[in-house]
Amino acid sequence: MQFRPSGTGGEIVISSRLEGGRVVVCVADNGCGIAEDKLPHIFTPFFTTKSPEEGTGIGLAVSLRIINQLGGTIDVESSVGKGTVFSVAIPVNGARSS
Repeated sequence: MQFRPSGTGGEIVISSRLEGGRVVVCVADNGCGIAEDKLPHIFTPFFTTKSPEEGTGIGLAVSLRIINQLGGTIDVESSVGKGTVFSVAIPVNGARSS
């Protein structure tokens, strides 16, 4: 599935696959990317590079917790000026961690 926001020239590509008993969903964009020095912090609660009016920095931390509770993982690859790919892998069998 591809999505191109009107007027931005940007593109978002969503893909999925079955891999070793896990469903893997990838969301990729060709946006500005995430700076290398910021990547280690993006899952930290309340970490944000945005102004207070634009967000609180809690979304990725909550997403990580939910995915971990489902026994899954979330990974990110990013290049400044090229874009970012988030990959979420969740076990098909529904195994959960505590």
